[in-house]
Amino acid sequence: MSHTLWRKVVKLAAKDFACFLMATDDKQRTVTLEAMLGCRNPNAEPVDRIYFGWHAVYAMPENELTQVELLTGSCHSLGQWNTKDLSADEMTIIAEHMTELLTEWQQKLEQLEIPYSFEQVASAANQ
Repeated sequence: MSHTLWRKVVKLAAKDFACFLMATDDKQRTVTLEAMLGCRNPNAEPVDRIYFGWHAVYAMPENELTQVELLTGSCHSLGQWNTKDLSADEMTIIAEHMTELLTEWQQKLEQLEIPYSFEQVASAANQ
């Protein structure tokens, strides 16, 4: 199996938290694992509930893809937040969930003997 570099990308904004693991193989094909956090109803004010889940995105021809199911998809309620922006405590909770998710992905990659190395690409609040 060719060496795959998994890049960890984290995007953080007031009501938007996304975490990506992106891999590019020797054929320049990209596999992306993505975790998103967002409001159930983005148009509702205040934000009534925030959900955390993930899905995998494969940007390559399906017939060339050896699809490995790393995890089954899940969505967890993180609670009722009645503020327009997330508080520091809420950000901490989200960050902890994302860290757990990345650790889980890392363990799955190791179990499946998929070579990887983490590269922190971005971790910044979007204005």
